[in-house]
Amino acid sequence: MHSRVSMAWGRRIVLVVGVICLLTGVWLAGRIAVFYARSAIVGGEKIHAVVATSTGRHWPRGVLGLLRVPDIGLVAPVEQGTGTSVLDVAVGHLATSVMPGQPGTSVVAAHNVSWFSGLGGLHRGDIIEVDTPTSQQVYRVAWHKVVKVGAPVANTRSPSIVLEACWPLNALYLTPHRYLVGATLVSTVHTAIPPKIPGQQHFTPVGIPQPIARQNLSLTGNDLPMGSFAITGSPSSAWAGSSAPYSLASAEVNWMIALLHAAKARSASELEAVTSQPIKVILPLVHGYSGFVSLANLTEDVVGTHAIGGSASVILKTAAGQVGVTEHFSVIDAGVHLVSVQVMAR
Repeated sequence: MHSRVSMAWGRRIVLVVGVICLLTGVWLAGRIAVFYARSAIVGGEKIHAVVATSTGRHWPRGVLGLLRVPDIGLVAPVEQGTGTSVLDVAVGHLATSVMPGQPGTSVVAAHNVSWFSGLGGLHRGDIIEVDTPTSQQVYRVAWHKVVKVGAPVANTRSPSIVLEACWPLNALYLTPHRYLVGATLVSTVHTAIPPKIPGQQHFTPVGIPQPIARQNLSLTGNDLPMGSFAITGSPSSAWAGSSAPYSLASAEVNWMIALLHAAKARSASELEAVTSQPIKVILPLVHGYSGFVSLANLTEDVVGTHAIGGSASVILKTAAGQVGVTEHFSVIDAGVHLVSVQVMAR
């Protein structure tokens, strides 16, 4: 009898431990998805800030350059430092190394689950490009290796660059090893204006009322917990491998944050203006909101290399209870227009 009771308790303990492990796994996967989505969208905003500028004088503050690796479809902003605030949204330049293009070894690092997820696909002879406000630098991959954290990186006499990420490349968190890819400078072209990225599309929200449009509507400085964004339809590989999906997602985020700004201000007139809906449709948001029940999820409808539309949805806490908000967009040329808004009590 005692043996049976012990076995029963043993099975219960195993079951409870299994459920805890499963829930922990789901939670960790969710955190990675949220991190990746926010990193891609905020980083995409920085990339397009560079693309949109016309002179080095207007180069976006904080961005040292753009790192481009055509063979793995990478276009990423580079910022100074390797702290969490930088690596969450960009590739970070190790401050103790030389700047890219100068004699010596410049070291740049990024998370293996975001910008450097494809680093293992680089081979000897592949090209790495760095665009700055004054130059375009071209490097050729010379070597790659796995080292322990803290291992010294040789400082070369001529300009070179080392890309660094956690090893193994599919690890979800910090590991005791790093994967390094080294490349040597083969050419530098000095430019009077920032280089343009060929084949990139930049989408902008169209129709947001000016008083709200003048506010900061990006993820930088706004609380909007990002979930995921999915591409539906029949997108081409050229679309999926470019920064266009992140630019479109950024425009959709701008629209969502514009609506949240109006709701936070508890302004019926602003809500009507930003949604183009009568007060009876948006009534649950008139008294504002107190937080988020869900993550904000985005979709994009794409045919080939042409975006047709998309949506953004989130569930909010309000005085009237939980309210689901879904915005539907159409894309005309590079403009993202709000077509309809659904506000539903849950």
